[in-house]
Amino acid sequence: MLIAKDAQIPIERRPLAFATTELILDLLYVARDRFSGDYERMWIYFCTAHARESGVTRREIGATTGLARETVRRKVTHMVAAGELKIGQRGRLYAAADQSDPHVQAFNREAKRATQSYARRTARFGVTLD
Repeated sequence: MLIAKDAQIPIERRPLAFATTELILDLLYVARDRFSGDYERMWIYFCTAHARESGVTRREIGATTGLARETVRRKVTHMVAAGELKIGQRGRLYAAADQSDPHVQAFNREAKRATQSYARRTARFGVTLD
């Protein structure tokens, strides 16, 4: 999908667009710390966390993220060894976050803070989030 170069966000939507951009940047900042700046690991982990009980294959991760097959294979091998992912039936991958891990707790706390801040900001513009 191409966006026209002269396209503009309507003036009444700009505060919401800025708030959304700030949320994305906040979450990337939090994730950067959690994954030591390795955004490829971050995307792989988020794919497995999003899939939840059904799990996800390496091929699906590659298709979703656009990462090369070898990159996915190498990163997944590292993440399984580090205990970040689990391999289930038929090779499906699952997120293995240990909720008692201080790093996981900090990540969850900061992600929650960022989304709560976003909800407060959007409420000022008349948008409520469930």
